Amino acid sequence: MPGARSGGVRAPTLFSDEPSSTYRGGMLFAFSVAPTTSDDPDGSVSAAVADALRVVRESGVPHRLDSMFTTLEGDWDTCMPVIKAACDAVAVHSSRVSLVVKADLRPGYDGQLDAKVARVESRLSD
Repeated sequence: MPGARSGGVRAPTLFSDEPSSTYRGGMLFAFSVAPTTSDDPDGSVSAAVADALRVVRESGVPHRLDSMFTTLEGDWDTCMPVIKAACDAVAVHSSRVSLVVKADLRPGYDGQLDAKVARVESRLSD
């Protein structure tokens, strides 16, 4: 059947108004956003990154910050607008913004922001 995936699940067409139920829940989005220029004498972009993180915190989306990425947990419709708003916050600091996004799409698995780390830690304690 045209447009079908294995198992007979129909793939949504490009630019369709149909929502995709394939990737509901169980999604992690790790992203890094920063201005490509900085007025700071030492080249720091921390003020812009702080503004981006402020947007993430105000969104209420479960997240974790580390030294290189911010990871969000939710679905497309929840996380992508937050990433866009974080980019908009950084754009106030620079006319050019760099964005890197990595996604882990695993339907049926929620709470992975902590669970993935716990699984690895448990293997280290064996």
